[in-house]
Amino acid sequence: MPVKITLKQALQIWKQEIEKRPATTVFHPHKEWIEKFSRGEDVPDKEKWIQHLANCHKCRGKWYTLTKKNNFLSQYTDIALPKVAFSQKNLFDTITQIDSSSGLYNLTLRNNLEQPDSCLITLNVLLDKQELENQQLIVRDKNRKVLLSGQVIQGELSGWLHQLDDVDISAITIMPEISEDDE
Repeated sequence: MPVKITLKQALQIWKQEIEKRPATTVFHPHKEWIEKFSRGEDVPDKEKWIQHLANCHKCRGKWYTLTKKNNFLSQYTDIALPKVAFSQKNLFDTITQIDSSSGLYNLTLRNNLEQPDSCLITLNVLLDKQELENQQLIVRDKNRKVLLSGQVIQGELSGWLHQLDDVDISAITIMPEISEDDE
């Protein structure tokens, strides 16, 4: 036999059930952390928050908004995260393309058949090519090791990447390089 309850009683039961569940609070990085990260400064818990930026549309939107309000350096800073399906090793075994989070850049890794411990890395500027032409850019891995550094010419920058075992490309940062004149 069905039991009749009022809407108020149903909402109270629902509230009690919700309160029984364990809290799954999602924490977001502070605005100051995002600003420091966009400037390329050392920040605490960088790996955790980079993954968060990659997965949280809300925080990634804040990051892009902040970088556009800041100077040239932060405006053209971006992160690139390879797809989970790729392992660190097989990224260097074939031709691999990795898009940056905002779509400003595209990285291409091409294996070197003659020297298995090196690959050609190419950074393509996809947006704002004219503003980035002749600018110095620097590409770093998760541990801030420099993977590529130089001047953008005709929308791209290339170089050889050696000692691949020392490289961690699970999170790549791309940013304009600060010249001594700018400091």
